[in-house]
Amino acid sequence: DHFITYLNGQVISSWSDKRLHRGGIGFFDDVDDPQKVAWVNLSERDSIMGRMLAHFSLIVMPPFHE
Repeated sequence: DHFITYLNGQVISSWSDKRLHRGGIGFFDDVDDPQKVAWVNLSERDSIMGRMLAHFSLIVMPPFHE
């Protein structure tokens, strides 16, 4: 229920929200200013799920092209 956002290794935001037990992430860009996400790391501390996510973070997914 505690979230921390990092950008280039620096904390840019943090918050707590008891309503958010699980969910997903997403990235948005403008049509006129497309961006590229080169790397993402998700972690959940001290849990089985966190260890599983850390294991799968070594998998490189191919880029999606429309």
